[in-house]
Amino acid sequence: AGNSAARSFVLGYDATAPQVTGASPARPTDANGWFNHPVGVAFAGTDATSGIAAGGCTQVTYGGPDNAAASVNGTCSDRAGNQSGTSAFGLKYDGTAPVANAAAGRPADANGWYNHSLTVSFTGSDATSGLQSCPAPKLYAGPDSSTAAVSGTCSDQAGNSTVASLPFKYDATAPAATTTPARAPDVNGWYNQAVSIAFSASDALSGLQSCPAAVNYQGPDSSTAVVSGTCTDNAGNGALASRILKYDDTAPTANGVPSRPADANGWYNHSLTVGFGGSDATSGIASCTASSVYAGPDAAAVSRSGTCTDRAGNPSAATTFPFKYDATAPQIGDPVPARPPDRAGWYNRPVGFAVQGTDAMSGIDSCPPQSYTGPDNAAASFTGTCVDKAGNPGTKSFILSYDATGPATTATADRSPDSRGWFNHPLTVSFSGTDAVSGTDSCSAAENYAGPDSVEAVVGGLCVDKAGNVGLASLSVSYDATAPVVTGAEPERRPDANGWYNRPLVVGFRGSDATSGIARCTQATYAGPDSPGASVTGSCLDHAGNAGGSLPFGLRFDATAPAIGELRVKPGNGRATLSWTASPDTTLVEIRRGTKRIYSGTGSTFTDTGLKNGIAYRYTLTSYDEAANSSTSAAAARPSGPLVSPVSGAVVTAPPRLAWKPVAGATYYHVQLWRQGRILSAWPRSTAFQLRRTWIYNGRRYRLGPGRYRWYVWPGRGRPAQKNFGRLIGSSSFRVR
Repeated sequence: AGNSAARSFVLGYDATAPQVTGASPARPTDANGWFNHPVGVAFAGTDATSGIAAGGCTQVTYGGPDNAAASVNGTCSDRAGNQSGTSAFGLKYDGTAPVANAAAGRPADANGWYNHSLTVSFTGSDATSGLQSCPAPKLYAGPDSSTAAVSGTCSDQAGNSTVASLPFKYDATAPAATTTPARAPDVNGWYNQAVSIAFSASDALSGLQSCPAAVNYQGPDSSTAVVSGTCTDNAGNGALASRILKYDDTAPTANGVPSRPADANGWYNHSLTVGFGGSDATSGIASCTASSVYAGPDAAAVSRSGTCTDRAGNPSAATTFPFKYDATAPQIGDPVPARPPDRAGWYNRPVGFAVQGTDAMSGIDSCPPQSYTGPDNAAASFTGTCVDKAGNPGTKSFILSYDATGPATTATADRSPDSRGWFNHPLTVSFSGTDAVSGTDSCSAAENYAGPDSVEAVVGGLCVDKAGNVGLASLSVSYDATAPVVTGAEPERRPDANGWYNRPLVVGFRGSDATSGIARCTQATYAGPDSPGASVTGSCLDHAGNAGGSLPFGLRFDATAPAIGELRVKPGNGRATLSWTASPDTTLVEIRRGTKRIYSGTGSTFTDTGLKNGIAYRYTLTSYDEAANSSTSAAAARPSGPLVSPVSGAVVTAPPRLAWKPVAGATYYHVQLWRQGRILSAWPRSTAFQLRRTWIYNGRRYRLGPGRYRWYVWPGRGRPAQKNFGRLIGSSSFRVR
């Protein structure tokens, strides 16, 4: 039948091997790109048709050998069973630790032991990845140990490490060393003869090696003598052992010591204590013979003996202290005066006496002469003294009558001074005296004084006492019996004017006195009557009370002001005319407007010009006479022009009233008001015109607003229509605010 049928068959076909795309280690490198222990490597691939079969790529583990260029191979298979070509994965591998060493920086100090700090250094090497680092040198300074060690770690580039350690013996501690004397100190901790010192020591770690032989000490003397030796351990550490001891085998020196120096010339004259002292340069004095007191008997040769022992027990040789002793005062004989008494058994000036005496033991050293110089006394006494060579004084008192003072003499005036301590006529001075010791014998007769004049005249006399002493007395008196002289007058001020005084004047007078001087001069006051030939007189008194004659003082005096009539003022246009009358003694007239002087002369009229109209002015007229006496008169005036109100330049706030002076023959007046042209004309019949707030002129209304206005006035005759105007009376201005 020729029929056919078709059917499709689906199949998978892949004859192409897959591609290996790469390989990945199971972990990152261990250090610096190196692996230092086994690592797994997984390969990956791709296949465009059947795809990579599950587990179709190689997985391998690399664990050696060490190599900087190690590698592993791998392939991939697809699902169709096709296998790829082989692919290699390179890596660096080092699983072996480096070689490390530790070494000391110096040899051991002694017997294999170190006894002070040492430095340990570290080195290393690596055959594959190379050495990366070793620790810095380490310093060891203890603790002491027979098994000490210092360790350090070296690392290679692959991160492998090795510990290196240096064992050693270390002992930096010196042995414990001591000294031992062969016997105890002899006295008070001191040795006073040779002593042997032995040395010993112990060491807990390295052990003792040696100590020096014993030392025998026998000087020099010292409170800090030192015996030393050094012990050494097996590590070479040395320990110094010292023994400080006090050593003195020298005897001290002794000497006698009195409690004080001899009193005089090597002699003692009262009890003394003799003690014993000594010196020892090393251990010092421990004790000396006890002191003893000597208080007699007197003798020219006495001695005391003793010894001393030092602190080390050494005794001194015996010493002796000799001395001389005399405690008995000498005997005093009668003194011999240098001269007999001056008068009636009395001495009236210093007198000397020779003193004499005897001494049985040390002998007389001196008997100083004595002088009596006072005080005054009828039974005065002095003491004579002798001193022996041992310094003992012997004394004895003697009596004498002594008066070296003159009597107290007084000079007395028979009356008191006349004035202020001054005498101005003769006086009598008498003399008297008293004497408390020997008594007064006689005085001078009275003296009469009658001059010459003197500031300090002296009247003198005397009295004598029974011992022959003279007492002087004088009376100083101020004596002036001569009257003073009036020499001039002095007014209290100069003349007030032109040689004239015009008010009361005080005139003081002056004078001179050669001896007591001026006490005061009179003052006179002149207050009138008026006169060109007035005068006052005055006198003076000196300190002794003498009065001088009078002296006149002439002056010119006028205290009466000139007469002045009424001051009359006639005001005008910008001026004012003043007139007055004055008395004949008037010499000057002055006029002031306010405080300004505008006239000075002798006339009777004056016209003041240049005034402002409408302003009130006050005038004062003063007239003067030759003595500068003055009278005043006052008046006021207000000048005005033909236009009276408002005054020129006035400022107003309301419509003003315009006013002017009348003109003869005028029947009316023509008034004009201007402001940037004429704004008002009026023809009032009186001499005033009241402006309004508003008005109409030429058909236009005007208002009196703020600003400056000027107005004019003419006189008119007949009827206003005739316009018969006279000359302009005047013009003025005002300002509205």
